[in-house]
Amino acid sequence: MSIGLQCTGCGRRYRIVDDREGSCMTCQCGRSIRVEGTRYQDKLCAVCGIDVSSLTRTRDPQGRYYCQPCWDDAMRAKRMATAQVREVEIAWMTRQLSRLRFANAVRPLIVLCTLALLGLSWIHPPLGKIMGASLLVIGGAMLIVCTIWLYVIPFRDGARMGFGCILSRAQRAQWARRNPEFNLRRPASLVLCGLWIAMLSAAFFALWIAALRHRGQ
Repeated sequence: MSIGLQCTGCGRRYRIVDDREGSCMTCQCGRSIRVEGTRYQDKLCAVCGIDVSSLTRTRDPQGRYYCQPCWDDAMRAKRMATAQVREVEIAWMTRQLSRLRFANAVRPLIVLCTLALLGLSWIHPPLGKIMGASLLVIGGAMLIVCTIWLYVIPFRDGARMGFGCILSRAQRAQWARRNPEFNLRRPASLVLCGLWIAMLSAAFFALWIAALRHRGQ
């Protein structure tokens, strides 16, 4: 705790540790002040212990104070813990689905549905145009969003780090290891998925044009 003082001559305010209670101190104006008065509870960082009364600070729901660096570290640790829990949950769901052989059943179903839509697009050309436009929008959105996720997020640590991650795959991998909460491996796989969808949309457009030319003949 500390004791709040105010010089009666110049009005300057001081905060003195309570160990000096009863002693005298000299103000900058030269007047002698006796250390006594109202006691104040110091606002100390719960991690490093510095006084944050005059610093940028954060107070948690339990009433504990944190300086800004310690609060940032605490939030980073919390995000990492949340990401690890989420990864464990996703891994558990993946194991359950693999036991059900769900992926092996879905892939042929997707292929059959795609072939059926291609056949319908040949019979009814406007359907090919609609499917091609829809898949182009979905694939393009996935490419744009995941590319931003991959290459723009590292700029939060500065332009040098951002451009370094764009130009160097090793530096991007190093940044991903230091910031596992962003999980850069997932958008990389989604970029490939977006490319496949964009290629499929090109196939629908090509089939639409071929069907129109065939009907025109």
